[in-house]
Amino acid sequence: MVVLVLLVLAREWFFLPTWAIWSFLVLWVGKDVLLFPLVWKAYDITPEGVPDGMESERGLTRDCLAPTGYILVRGELWRAELEPGREPLGAGSEVVVIRRQGLTLLVRPEADQSTVEEDKRPLSEPGSSE
Repeated sequence: MVVLVLLVLAREWFFLPTWAIWSFLVLWVGKDVLLFPLVWKAYDITPEGVPDGMESERGLTRDCLAPTGYILVRGELWRAELEPGREPLGAGSEVVVIRRQGLTLLVRPEADQSTVEEDKRPLSEPGSSE
């Protein structure tokens, strides 16, 4: 809207032809249409409590996580925080995302993933004598 007002004022002050104003507006909207596929993820909002698919993603630390730092996940750089009680991790360590808190990912070392899978198994198999 502001651009339209500025164009109308520019037309009056600089005696621009009407076709120039319309051409500029078409180019401005065309730019947005062309760039939308490249930037729409930046505007995608996932409501709280809805899984966004970041859980269980694997990433690499870009610097030391002690307890916060940056990791590379899906080709994107994210701020990350180690799960409480974990030892600091050096750069290049593999991590697994536990959950997302805003723009920060809560992570644990990849080596501890086996304990996560064990936590999900039942204590005893049905029909076993244990």
